[in-house]
Amino acid sequence: MSQTVFKFDVNHDYSPENFLVSSSNREAFEHIKSFPWNFYALSIHGPKASGKTYLANILAAKSNAIIIEDINSQTPQVELLHTLNKVKETNGHVLLTSEKPLNKLGFALPDLVSRLSAIVSVHIDKPDAEIFHLLFARYFAARQLKVSDDVIAYLAGRVERSFLGATQAVEKIDKLSLEQKRNITIPLVKQVI
Repeated sequence: MSQTVFKFDVNHDYSPENFLVSSSNREAFEHIKSFPWNFYALSIHGPKASGKTYLANILAAKSNAIIIEDINSQTPQVELLHTLNKVKETNGHVLLTSEKPLNKLGFALPDLVSRLSAIVSVHIDKPDAEIFHLLFARYFAARQLKVSDDVIAYLAGRVERSFLGATQAVEKIDKLSLEQKRNITIPLVKQVI
C-alpha cells in the first residue's frame, strides 16, 4: 500500500536574525539592514532562491518602501519607469529584485535604461561552502525534519552549489522519505542525488 504525500507550504521565518549571511550575500544584507538609504533605489540581483525575497520581506517589515520583485525582460517598461519616477519625486524608496543585473535585461526605453543605470546595484553570488552547509540544515529544519550532520555533509559535497539546487534536493529527499516511510540517511539520499 502506497502512502499519499500531501504537499504543505513550508513556514518561512523572515526575521533578520535568521538570515544566513556570508560573503556571497553580505553586501545585500547590509544594505537592507542599513535602511533608510541616502539613495532612492536599490537593485539586488542573483540566482533563484538566493534570498532576494527574504531580504525584501525584511525590508517590508521595517519600512514603507515599494518592492518590485522578479524584474525581467517582460516587465512593462513604461510602468516601471513611471514607478521609479514617482518614488524619486516623492522622496520614497524602492527595492528591485531580479535574477540578472537590470542593465542586462534588454530594456529599450531610453529613459528607463538611463534611470536603471543610476540605481545602486548589488549581486548575490552562489553560496560559499560555509553557507551551503547551513542552507541544508535550515531547509530541513523548516520542514521539521531531523537530519544528521553526516547527511548534510554528504549532500553539501554532492549537490550543485546553488540555492535552488539545495532547495530542490531537500524537497526531493523529503518526498522520498515520506513515500518510503524512512528516516533521512545517506542511503536514502543516494537514491535522490
